[in-house]
Amino acid sequence: MHTVRYLHKAGAKCIGIAEVDGSIYNPEGIHAQKLEDYRMENGTIIGFPGAKPYEGDLLCEKCDILVPAASERQLTKQNASKIQAKVSKPALIPIVAIQPMT
Repeated sequence: MHTVRYLHKAGAKCIGIAEVDGSIYNPEGIHAQKLEDYRMENGTIIGFPGAKPYEGDLLCEKCDILVPAASERQLTKQNASKIQAKVSKPALIPIVAIQPMT
């Protein structure tokens, strides 16, 4: 949820969120603060009035930025060819820049 909040503040539109108990989707955008408030009150994102339940693999939905943040090993050789995102950034795994040794 933290990543969604920061991307929302930067002007990005979140269209879907998947958690262990289910996924939600709204192609018009999901309001980050309202969703966070709903989750705090209800303990889940399921039933959030600003989105509909999503059936299927949300990782494969067309989007500009994909943030697989819930757990490791979400992107696999089985689903990699189905990913439609332009950018994928794992939120829990740090990105490390490596320079070649000279």
